[in-house]
Amino acid sequence: MRALLFCFLIPMSACAQWPGYFYAFTLTDDAGKLITKNDKQYQIIPVKPASSDIMLDVLMCGDSTTARFYVGGYHGLSDTHLLQIIRVSTKEKMTIKFPSSLSGGTDKYYRNLFVGKLTFRPGSYQVKLPASDSAWDNLNEIHFCPDYGGVDSYWDISEFQTR
Repeated sequence: MRALLFCFLIPMSACAQWPGYFYAFTLTDDAGKLITKNDKQYQIIPVKPASSDIMLDVLMCGDSTTARFYVGGYHGLSDTHLLQIIRVSTKEKMTIKFPSSLSGGTDKYYRNLFVGKLTFRPGSYQVKLPASDSAWDNLNEIHFCPDYGGVDSYWDISEFQTR
């Protein structure tokens, strides 16, 4: 009986889904060189809030050029989360603020969002989201970089990013 219960519970837990969303982007230095998670000249550090059990991580897409900032858990999905990029040689720091991806528009849900290309510059950068329901409804859906469940849909917000 115990073995039967074990065989039943393992597949159920393996299929359980953790709620969350991704922000995908490419990051370059001021000379246009790609910065990846494994680049030894930079550190990419998700800043976990002290009072939250939110799960934050940075993963690379299979193309090795696009980073995905993952925000997941059962609490804190609607908060703004921070990612710090530090240039090791100079200790210069860029902080990117990622607001919750809970969308406006006809359907309101947490979306995977594509930010586009970001360039490392010391200071803070706020990812910008569409300001109206109409703008949310008119975002282009692009498909790339599937997650562990095979979901590869991202909504393109790159046109809203100016710096």
